[in-house]
Amino acid sequence: MAENADNKVLEPSSEENTDFKPITSQEQLNKIIQERVSREKKKSEEVTNQISALSKQLEELTGKYQKTEQESKDLAEKYKELQVENEMYAKNALKQKVATENNLPANAVEFLQGDTDEELTQSAAKLRSLLSPQQPIAQNNTQDVENNGLQELLNALTK
Repeated sequence: MAENADNKVLEPSSEENTDFKPITSQEQLNKIIQERVSREKKKSEEVTNQISALSKQLEELTGKYQKTEQESKDLAEKYKELQVENEMYAKNALKQKVATENNLPANAVEFLQGDTDEELTQSAAKLRSLLSPQQPIAQNNTQDVENNGLQELLNALTK
């Protein structure tokens, strides 16, 4: 009979094994202890094997995680590079569009400055004004008159 937490004696139920045989010799005790130690050793070996298997799994997963993390960093770097490249192409396309709208030659695109459509249009207008034929300034007219006078003098001398 066993006692519960209230120190009351409990009667064995009909379901419990009532075939209890008391230990009468040291050999029986040693045998029972040896069986118990063997069972515990076997459980311990199983737990050790499970720990070993889980450790191996952890190492594999850690390796995969590190590889995936490196691939993620590589992809993030590649993504940034592609973003920069895409921005460059978009800016060049915008410059081409503005140059075409402002009737600039194709090689003038590299001289356009700005990041927005408005800034590029202003830059194109300035560049266009530099490329447009301009009225000769007074100094150039004076040179032409002098050149004409010299030409007349030369003509008169050669006659």
